[in-house]
Amino acid sequence: MKVLLTCLLVAFAVLGADAKLKQKLARAARQAGCADDEFQCADGSCLPEDWTCDTDDDCGDGSDEQNCPTDCTGSHQFQCANGDCITNEFRCDGDDDCGDGSDEANCDTFTCTTGEVKCPAASICIEEEWMCDGDDDCGDGWDEVQANCDAVNTA
Repeated sequence: MKVLLTCLLVAFAVLGADAKLKQKLARAARQAGCADDEFQCADGSCLPEDWTCDTDDDCGDGSDEQNCPTDCTGSHQFQCANGDCITNEFRCDGDDDCGDGSDEANCDTFTCTTGEVKCPAASICIEEEWMCDGDDDCGDGWDEVQANCDAVNTA
């Protein structure tokens, strides 16, 4: 079965099948061992599926970035104005990850990714676990106000 799926993967890659179909076939070809919402790295370790094709080598061997779209069309990718690709998680985080500022533009209307919360005044996204951790990540103390932490934890 694995040989058949591997052959199908190669055939679709050669014929230029769409990226979503290739990703579904790759998922089906993976060895058992990781949960359905996880990706198995070449070394057998598991990581969240959301960490694949995000332009960040989370496996350490690049296996989570193989067979990914190269044109920034991946579901976890953002194309900077200068043409570079970055992971969506780097959008509106207060850091110029693109080098041209485009990942920090229009943050007032940007919806933070899962597991993040938006600092209202700065319009930047921070990790939920950074709420009430003793660090002023928002720059105005908003993330250290207990009422805000309680609101995020009950949402």
